[in-house]
Amino acid sequence: MTRKDFILELINRIKLLLKIAVLVYFIYFLFQVVSDKNSNERAILFSAIIFIGILIILGMIYFFVDYLKSKIPEKVKIYLNIISKVIDIVCEIFAIIILMKLWKEDRIFEFILIVCIVLFSMYTNKKNKLK
Repeated sequence: MTRKDFILELINRIKLLLKIAVLVYFIYFLFQVVSDKNSNERAILFSAIIFIGILIILGMIYFFVDYLKSKIPEKVKIYLNIISKVIDIVCEIFAIIILMKLWKEDRIFEFILIVCIVLFSMYTNKKNKLK
């Protein structure tokens, strides 16, 4: 196993662990919001749901683009690439908005978690551009 293969395997495992951690934290956060009658955290929950929805849509677009990559003309590939880049930018903007709200509320754990997600997203987008 070369160094490159090892790093790619490590990144894939870290991705899985990060997704599991986000899912566990989101379920915990959802339980806390539902059990608490304070409505301040419901806005953050709504923002998180929108963020996750956008990530799911982005994943579906990536899957759709990869599936049809060999079957569509070059002009359509360019348009799909532009759409996916716009969705990437929108996701990062929503994540930054959530970060600003968490910073104002002094919620350090959530802030660090979303910073890790945003940095990892930016890293994978840059890595995909280099291919």
